[in-house]
Amino acid sequence: MFKDNKWYFLQILGVIAFMIVLALVIAGGQFSFLGEAGLTADWTNIFGEGNINTGFRKAPAFTIAYTKDYRAKIETNLGTLEVDLLERGAPKTVNNFVFLAEKTYYNGTSFHRLIKDLLIQGGDRNTLNKNANDDGFGDPGYQIDDEINWDRLSLTSVQKQALTDEGFKSTPVVLSENLGKYMIAMANEGKPNTNGSQFFVVFRDSEEISNLNGRHTVFGKVIGGFDVIEKMNNSAIDNSDPNNPKPKDKITINNVKIEIVE
Repeated sequence: MFKDNKWYFLQILGVIAFMIVLALVIAGGQFSFLGEAGLTADWTNIFGEGNINTGFRKAPAFTIAYTKDYRAKIETNLGTLEVDLLERGAPKTVNNFVFLAEKTYYNGTSFHRLIKDLLIQGGDRNTLNKNANDDGFGDPGYQIDDEINWDRLSLTSVQKQALTDEGFKSTPVVLSENLGKYMIAMANEGKPNTNGSQFFVVFRDSEEISNLNGRHTVFGKVIGGFDVIEKMNNSAIDNSDPNNPKPKDKITINNVKIEIVE
């Protein structure tokens, strides 16, 4: 019977195998048989991690060292910002930024949001295309969690409760720093754990910035290139969309170089 219907059975087996593979991909790209000692597979090894143009398949593995001091030089068309990355304040976020920088993810992108005396926001590869309507909506293909220690920020019980009601949570183990002048933080979707590649640089201390504490992961501080900050802040603004003011003339990131200070 099998001999007469072997192609029929082979087709059924092929369909079953395809459905199993598809289910595993949807489930996250990893599977194992026979427990920890059994057969394992990682789709990253099979299909690759993805790339800056198609998006990465998952957040990067943690590779930075707590014992080292990481710095970034963000070269823009207005000059270079020197940034001290806060690996103890937001280790996973710094790791993510280092990963993207080393993959040249930020090269050629433009800052797509500019609010005078407040902040400038960038890090979206959507700014590389000709459709300005999708600027600010891009991500690297994955999202990472917040890293914000509320106690380090000296938030009040009322502030903590408001954040809790919105779904945010504190991360007790990290040494968070407050949002303020010259700090760099992750932009998000206004919801918990929606960080990707976008970040903003704070121009000035203000109540509006202070009110964002607990909602955005601070992962760096500008330590050089303050004249560049002033150039950015004083740039002409395009207010054609009042909800999304942006630089009238492009302010671009040429490249981001990561350095380690021993």
